[in-house]
Amino acid sequence: MPGSRFLLILMVAALLAGAEARLRVAPTAEAAFPGTNGRFAFSNMVNNQPHIFTSAKDGSDVRDLGAGYLPVWSPDGTEIAYADTSTSHGVGVMDADGQNRQLVVPTTTSPNGVHWSPDGSRLVYANTEGGQSYLAVADRTGANEQVLGSVSLTEGQYLFPRWAPDGSYIAFAFPEETSPGVFEPDIWLIKPDGSDLHRLTNFPNGASAYYLDWSPDASELVVTLSKAGGS
Repeated sequence: MPGSRFLLILMVAALLAGAEARLRVAPTAEAAFPGTNGRFAFSNMVNNQPHIFTSAKDGSDVRDLGAGYLPVWSPDGTEIAYADTSTSHGVGVMDADGQNRQLVVPTTTSPNGVHWSPDGSRLVYANTEGGQSYLAVADRTGANEQVLGSVSLTEGQYLFPRWAPDGSYIAFAFPEETSPGVFEPDIWLIKPDGSDLHRLTNFPNGASAYYLDWSPDASELVVTLSKAGGS
């Protein structure tokens, strides 16, 4: 039975400074942040296959760009990175109009999130391969991959990485199995070079972290949670 979803706005600056965490609850929102071209990118099902769409900010001019999900605009608004779910799997990049689709990081399963570095030259992504979950960064072309962390799926799973706008940290969700069949999801931070890995939140049992994103000044994170047992 699905739980109720709500948003938490995390005051990252206070947490990084070691101060007491300050949380603000906001109403659940479904819209994605628009690119610099003023259009939203989102995914929806078409014949049981996830597709990527864009639209104007008022919801008009909806365009189907083809198979894929978890789309995210490049910083300059000219490209979209996404999780490829077509006949191939991996991290894909395409032009804003859906043309010039490129599979830049081929994988055997669909990634659990992808995001751009602030200058658009690199990508961070989470994926699962051979019973292992890993978090990695690579150039925009897929070259120079660096794995920042890897764990067995019995230990946890990297989800929905987001690169801070100031380039300082990468935030991600990590549901960790603390006892058989019990996962406690939290938000973690890691620097792009793989250093300074640390837990940012400590959500109570029964709460599941979903999508997250940074504020433009990198001082806050918005996190969607699902609370078990809710309506």
